Amino acid sequence: MEKVTIIIPVYNTEKYIGKCIESVIEQTYKNLEILIIIDGATDNSQAIIEQYAKKDDRIKIIKQQNKGIFYTRMKGIKKAAANYIYFLDADDWIEKNAIEIMYQYKQKYHSNIVRCQNYYKDEEDKISFNDKIEYIELGELEEKIYPNLFGSYQLSSIWNQLVEKKYFQELKDIDININYGEDYILNLSMYKNIKSILLIPDYLYHYRTTNDSITNQKNYEKLLTKLNNAYKSQIEAIHLIEEYQNITNKGKYQKLAINKTIRDLKNRIIEFASFGIREGKREEVYQEIKKLLKQEEFEQMRQKIELGELLKLSKRENHKYVIKNIYQGNVEKILKYIKRIYLPGKKIKKLIRR
Repeated sequence: MEKVTIIIPVYNTEKYIGKCIESVIEQTYKNLEILIIIDGATDNSQAIIEQYAKKDDRIKIIKQQNKGIFYTRMKGIKKAAANYIYFLDADDWIEKNAIEIMYQYKQKYHSNIVRCQNYYKDEEDKISFNDKIEYIELGELEEKIYPNLFGSYQLSSIWNQLVEKKYFQELKDIDININYGEDYILNLSMYKNIKSILLIPDYLYHYRTTNDSITNQKNYEKLLTKLNNAYKSQIEAIHLIEEYQNITNKGKYQKLAINKTIRDLKNRIIEFASFGIREGKREEVYQEIKKLLKQEEFEQMRQKIELGELLKLSKRENHKYVIKNIYQGNVEKILKYIKRIYLPGKKIKKLIRR
C-alpha cells in the first residue's frame, strides 16, 4: 500500500478538530501521513492537535501566521511526502474506511482522481453527483465533466477526492491570495492536466456547516471582501478555460462560466447589500457595487455573451431580473429589488430610499 497524505488546514476549530482527527487516525488504511497546518489559530485548536500528535506519530504539525486557506493548502501540497493527496477540512470528518475504499478504486481503475459522494450536515442530507461507478477518460471529459466543472458547483470542492500529487505540482501562476472560491480555482487549475477521473457512489465525506465558521461570520467589511474575492475567483476561472488544451469549443464553456460568475455575484451582492443597508451604509453599498460592475473585466464578460443567452441559462424568473440588471450595471434597480424582497418594513424602506 502506498502512502497517502491527508492535509488538514486549521483555523479556530477547537469545537470540531477532535472529531476530524479521530476520523483520520481510525482509518482502516494505515499508511498515512497526517499533515495538520495551523494557520494562525487563536483558540485552543493547537493544544488539542498536539495531544493527538503525542499519541500518533503519523501526525505532523506545521505552524504559520494566518495566511488564508488557499496559501495553506498549497503549502500542504509542497510539504506532502506521499504520492497521493486527500484534503480534509478541520470541521468535517470522513468514514473510517474512506481512504481504503478510494485507494482500492484508484488501483483498480488507474484513475488520476477518485471522487466520492458526501453527506451535507447529516446522514439525511446527501449531495450526490452520480449514483454509479463512472470512469471518464480524456476523450469524454469535455462531454461529461466540463459542463459541471465550468457551469455549476457540483465539482467545485477539493476535499472529497483522492488525487495524484503530480497534478498539483504542475500548477503554476495561481494567485494564492484568493480566499473565496479557492477550491474551485484549485480544481480548475488541476483538472486541465488530468487524463481521467473516477466518480464513485460511496458516501465517505461528512461536510459540516457551522454558524461560527469564518464563512458565516458577517460584518460589512468581511462581506465586502467576500464579494470582491468572489468576483476575483470567478474571473480567474474564466481565464483558466484558455489553458485547457483539449476543449474544442472554448466559447461555449466561457459562456457557462460567465453565467456561473453572474449567478454567484447575484448571491454575494444580495448578501452584502442587504446587510450593508441594514447597517445604514446604503450609499457605500451603492458605490461599491457600481465600482465592481464598472471594471474592465466585467465589460469584457459582457462582450462574450448576449443578455438573451445569459437569461436562457437561468431557470428562475426572479433570478433573471437580478441577473439582467447586474449584466446591464443597473445598481439602483438591484437595490430596489433587494429592498422589496429582502428588507421589508417601513424603517428599512426609509433607510434605502434614494
